[in-house]
Amino acid sequence: MNPPRGKRRGMRSLSRFNLKALGYFAQKLDCCTDHEQIEHIDNFIQEDQTVPEVTTTISQIEGSTAARTRIREHELVTDRPMEKGGGNQGPMGGEMFVASLGGCFMSNLIAAFQGRGIEAKGLYVKVSGTLDGTPPRFQKMAMAVKGNGIDRDQMEKMVLIAERGCIVANTLKQFMDVEISIA
Repeated sequence: MNPPRGKRRGMRSLSRFNLKALGYFAQKLDCCTDHEQIEHIDNFIQEDQTVPEVTTTISQIEGSTAARTRIREHELVTDRPMEKGGGNQGPMGGEMFVASLGGCFMSNLIAAFQGRGIEAKGLYVKVSGTLDGTPPRFQKMAMAVKGNGIDRDQMEKMVLIAERGCIVANTLKQFMDVEISIA
């Protein structure tokens, strides 16, 4: 028998509300050791199963090689570059795949800082995906994280919290190496 939707075993997801709760945990757990904080956050993530699925719609843009993706009230355009037969109206899907890892991680990183009441300035994440194989697929992802004027120990703690809350990183780690460094 399958568990009810949203309560699937091993599924890790965070609602917008729970991203705030993750930041709250980061602030309230300041009295614990780093290892204990991570344990508390992992338990919270494993217990929270409130977002059963994410759905998008993708449609061809008439008269072009591009496609329009609708996610809630947002729209993104994907296309191939001209040298690959496209119209270069937007990034390719693989580029958006790499960007989705960085965007997910960054939103969790910002939430971790905000939850502790720490002003984070100049947060920056550079994400690189390494392609290999035939057909080509991503074999490895690497993120380099920077922040202006942030103590390295504090940054390491926030990066670890963000990594634990990042749905995309949690998914990718099952299939490839995902490396995170502090620049």
